[in-house]
Amino acid sequence: MEHARPPTELPSTVGRADAWKRWKAQFNLFLKASGVHKEEGSIQASLLINLIGSDGFDVYETFTFDSEGQREDIEILMKKFDEYFGVQSNITLLRYNFFTRYQETGESIDQYVTALKLLSKNCEFKNLEQELIRDRIVCGIRSTIVRDRLLRTDELTLEKAIKICQADEMSTDSKRVMETGSFGSSASCGPVRVEALAMRGGERRGGGRSGGRGGRHGARAAHGGTATSPCPRCGAQCTDVDSCPAISVKCYVCGNYGHYARMCKCKNSVKKMYEIEVNTEKSNNDDCESFYVSVLMDKTQNKIGGDDWYEVLRGECGFERFKLDTGADIIVLCYKRFLTLGFDTEMICNNNKMKLQSFSGDVIPIRGVCHLKWWHKSKMYVLKFAIANINCESVLGRQACSELGLIQRVYGINLVENSDLFEGLGCLPGEYHIVIDKSVKPVVCAPRKVPLGLRDKLLEELNRMTDLGVIRKVTHPTQWVIQ
Repeated sequence: MEHARPPTELPSTVGRADAWKRWKAQFNLFLKASGVHKEEGSIQASLLINLIGSDGFDVYETFTFDSEGQREDIEILMKKFDEYFGVQSNITLLRYNFFTRYQETGESIDQYVTALKLLSKNCEFKNLEQELIRDRIVCGIRSTIVRDRLLRTDELTLEKAIKICQADEMSTDSKRVMETGSFGSSASCGPVRVEALAMRGGERRGGGRSGGRGGRHGARAAHGGTATSPCPRCGAQCTDVDSCPAISVKCYVCGNYGHYARMCKCKNSVKKMYEIEVNTEKSNNDDCESFYVSVLMDKTQNKIGGDDWYEVLRGECGFERFKLDTGADIIVLCYKRFLTLGFDTEMICNNNKMKLQSFSGDVIPIRGVCHLKWWHKSKMYVLKFAIANINCESVLGRQACSELGLIQRVYGINLVENSDLFEGLGCLPGEYHIVIDKSVKPVVCAPRKVPLGLRDKLLEELNRMTDLGVIRKVTHPTQWVIQ
């Protein structure tokens, strides 16, 4: 039949066995739809080689046949391709692809369910296929609101899960249409997104202020939409803040929560190799209380690393990532982060007698001190903070680290008073009789291979341990031999 559409060329960038099985099924459907299955086998074989593509033709050239007639036998040709590509699929890999399949950006629920059903087709889930697809939808859907609703639904089935997701998708689309509007009264005309509105200086001067303002208003009214931009947290088109996937993600560039690293505003800032932002003005007040801050940051490293020396604490207004510094005498929080976290400026008490000093002796300007409540491992602490009037990293001082149990001081052992515990060999009093389970079969392990250059040193060490009585040379056969 003329309207039958042949399959595309066999792809070479995906799994060979799965790609061949899929292409083979499409080719057999094409043979039936076009009526070629009624033709001779030689015509079907020629059509297969013609449609399989250049990569498949190269594979065909590697086949060996007992006779030239076998080259035109469609059954033998199919069997050759089955043996080459390996029709036995890797079940572990197929199941891995299924369980790691998440809903992509812009992908509808129908497309996502279809993709899951195709992935589960060869996973051999048997009776659990419907339930596993349902669980994968709950775990892999992008909207956290819909996921919460699915988890709250009693006796959730695959059909119920699909209907709930479809209803949420339709309501979201309807809400977007109602908010942005449409052209006229025609239901077929969807909202138009205005990417940008630009006006040249000459046109604005010619039309006047009122004309330019009216032109902009007219353009917006004519299109019936508003200017949209990517979400500053994840970079996608998020309709709601709660549905943003990056709302609870930690950025490894700046350490804050609520955005991906590629959307971080700190990663493109100019950074020096080693930088300490301080005020070089010296204080002439000798009676002031001095605190030492020893932070030295390598600001060229924006990769993940050294997180063991950072700790995230929960405050009354949000989370903050602190650097553990045993050389600092007090907790330091910059004024900018203080405002970002939502603290009230009235909480800061101006203390003119306090002085922050860096390791180089420079004075760090501060706005004052305050006592803030922070939680660590479900326990509340009231900590004293120095609010620095510079952009700096949040530092958790020595006393706070000890109070929160983050750092513990380990005292050294006096080797002089207990020298007998660290010199020579000794024996504990008494003898211990080792009882071997009789049901266990004895094992004889072959000796390890020792490099030729180490044999003399090994023999010397064995003789030394024999002389000390640590080991004993065995010259008779035994049931157990270890390496």
